[in-house]
Amino acid sequence: VQGARVAGIRVLKEKHLKIEADINGKIVDAIAFNMADREVSDSIDIAFGLDINEYRGARKAQLMVKDFRAAE
Repeated sequence: VQGARVAGIRVLKEKHLKIEADINGKIVDAIAFNMADREVSDSIDIAFGLDINEYRGARKAQLMVKDFRAAE
């Protein structure tokens, strides 16, 4: 995905990024394992796979970030 707007971001366990990405007006959760040291701009290009996140009985689609960069 190119040019996703970063709607929210937080660091998990000091090494992972939990990103809320706005892709064409839809907010999608994304997890970037072991990438907490990377800089995140307001708009990013994301390479990802899809996964289902199960938390407290709720199932939700989630992007598994393989790599990202500042959008050009």
